Amino acid sequence: VVGGTGANAHIGGVPDEAPSGGNGASESLVNAVTGSSTGALTLNQSVTAGSGGLGDIYAPPGIAGSGSSSLTFSGTGMTSLTGTASAKGGSFYNVAGAIGSTGGDATSYINLTGNAPVTATASSQSGMGGWNTVNASDAGTASASASGTSTGSTASSSAVTASATATGSAGGNGADIGASGSTIGSGGAGGDASV
Repeated sequence: VVGGTGANAHIGGVPDEAPSGGNGASESLVNAVTGSSTGALTLNQSVTAGSGGLGDIYAPPGIAGSGSSSLTFSGTGMTSLTGTASAKGGSFYNVAGAIGSTGGDATSYINLTGNAPVTATASSQSGMGGWNTVNASDAGTASASASGTSTGSTASSSAVTASATATGSAGGNGADIGASGSTIGSGGAGGDASV
């Protein structure tokens, strides 16, 4: 599932009249996929949150959406069970002079159980931070967790592989202030990542 991006604020507005940028859509999926098979079974669940709309020097930007993907599944009868839960936070893209906005968070979780070889993968990437002329904003945080259980009766049929990857995106860049660029805006912090 992919969330919508917020609309941009009117660029070049005047104080007290410029509207804000639209918020990006937050998205969440919980056990949205399922299935059964006498052969190989693969389940994939993916979430991408919407990015915040642009602001300008007078209009605040929209807020980036957060993404969450959680998948728990238990089944029997397949020859192998493979599953992926992935999530991506919304980013924020800015124009010179605008106010920055924090990137969206991303969370993924997967737990699979089967009586055959099991492979479970969780992947998260946070959204990038926006930048402005004074202080850029931080990237979102990313977390991921993966686990699996097999009740297969032999060593080959009970193998379990679980992997979790969390990637914190880059913080926003600071921008020059003034025609001479004599003052540099500070950059935003990179996103935290945990598994």
